[in-house]
Amino acid sequence: MKTKSGSTNKVKASKTIRLTPEEAEELSKICREEPFTESALMKRWVLEGLARYKLERAVAACMRREVSIGEGAAMAGVSYNRFERELWDRHIIVLEDPQFLQTLASLGESDSRLSQTVRTVEEGRAEGK
Repeated sequence: MKTKSGSTNKVKASKTIRLTPEEAEELSKICREEPFTESALMKRWVLEGLARYKLERAVAACMRREVSIGEGAAMAGVSYNRFERELWDRHIIVLEDPQFLQTLASLGESDSRLSQTVRTVEEGRAEGK
């Protein structure tokens, strides 16, 4: 829906969840200790959970070689560098990614062993390994 100024107003949807009395009490307790309403806190947690879910799906797809690092970043809704850091933090290295190989090749200019590694990986890709 567009306003007179041309900006887009997004229609908001309400979602309902059911909590046990213990869960509801715990949520109330947290809200008494924090400067958030229950609604704001639940929204924050849902959005954090959605972001985490998208990131996990993208990492898994990248590990299965279904997507590149760039495609995984787009899938997760994060920058290329943020997604690459996430993979690095998880000790996942994607040798087939062209940008990674370019970076490795530029580093390899000062180290012949690194340069040879890049050539080996590129030859393996060309042969379909």
